[in-house]
Amino acid sequence: MRKTVRRRRKTRSSNKTSTDRNPAVRYVPAIFLAAALTASCHGQSPPLAADKAAPGACDARTQKAWPAQKDKGIGDGVTIEARTFGAACAKAVVLLDIRDAAGIPLYTWSARTLDVFGLMDAADPPAMKTALAEWIDQGLSAYPDSGQLPDWPEGAATPIAGEFPFYPAEGVDREGYLAIRSQGLPMLCFPQGHESSDCMFMRNGVGESLGLQTFPG
Repeated sequence: MRKTVRRRRKTRSSNKTSTDRNPAVRYVPAIFLAAALTASCHGQSPPLAADKAAPGACDARTQKAWPAQKDKGIGDGVTIEARTFGAACAKAVVLLDIRDAAGIPLYTWSARTLDVFGLMDAADPPAMKTALAEWIDQGLSAYPDSGQLPDWPEGAATPIAGEFPFYPAEGVDREGYLAIRSQGLPMLCFPQGHESSDCMFMRNGVGESLGLQTFPG
């Protein structure tokens, strides 16, 4: 008796993907980034999940203009927007979104509100909206421009900022830090944890993180 052997035909599948990584886009969950990219194609800010939010949801939003400084790379129409998404404020996510006049993202950042000083105690949307306005208030920023950053003396491990250290971001060395400091570039420092602020700066129309300024928790 002859045996019939059936061969299974192998199929090949490709899981390759191509991703363009923008250094100005940081810590953004995919769902928010997808919404942001879709909206930016139309020159608009991404829609809020709050549009059809359930009662009690912590959906808050605030926006302000970043004053133009064309000699420093800040054109007209740049906005700083902060918003939260979540079923409750204790479970919300905060998104910082800086865009140019055409709606193109220049810098984005996100975190859980419970991890962010100034936002973690906001119990409802009205309180969260007030907290967000303070969170992005450049008047309360530790360093409104890079010319006010602490010095980084030769031989020191980090810049010397008194009792509370400034920790440069990964990849920022002393030479690069001092070059940025000498240019007086526009900055925004916002609480990113319970004891530190993320200090970002604008250069050539793109936002970049410079480092963390610690403060008493």
